[in-house]
Amino acid sequence: FTSTIGSSDKLLARILGLIFICSSSLVIASSTGLKSSFISECDNNYFDQRKKPATFYVMNPNVATLDGTVCRGTLDAFLSLLKEYPELKILEIYEVDGKQCNESKFQLFNSIYRHKLEIVVVEGGVAVSDGMDIFLAGNTSRLETGSRIGFFSGKPLQDNEISMMKCEHLYRQYYKDLSLDPNFYGFRLRQQPTALWRTESVYFF
Repeated sequence: FTSTIGSSDKLLARILGLIFICSSSLVIASSTGLKSSFISECDNNYFDQRKKPATFYVMNPNVATLDGTVCRGTLDAFLSLLKEYPELKILEIYEVDGKQCNESKFQLFNSIYRHKLEIVVVEGGVAVSDGMDIFLAGNTSRLETGSRIGFFSGKPLQDNEISMMKCEHLYRQYYKDLSLDPNFYGFRLRQQPTALWRTESVYFF
């Protein structure tokens, strides 16, 4: 399959994009006195320390950007975001992934779904596995130019909180709640990777 590991130009674009997101978020903080970012507190026993914990950056009271890897603490970060910014309408995905299987992430997906957010994978953005499931949770969801969604090949990683059988049940129930075919979970397991992203095998649509 084709490697899509970023070139130096892509790395520079990512760095510049993060600088823009962080600076915009800081402007909101200085003008409102409210928190401008909400960082997931991840369990070190089950979280890859080389990855960035999923972080919500507030662009304005109606828009937040999500970047990083989803973990158990992402639900609390999202609920804190909503408490401080109850008028949130749009969640932008920059580069979001995650593949640990635990109940809190399904609570996160369902919270996003209940809040009826518009989910946007921004230009050049990537939503993989947990990022894709967040994309599916949107009241409306759209992909901007050059953005991609997909999932890691193979089964989700078990973090000993729940069995793989329970994990499969939660995935199937989640897709059913979204009025999607619950067999989409089985489809995910059967697909061969189409690319490398951050050195990991991914199936991109």
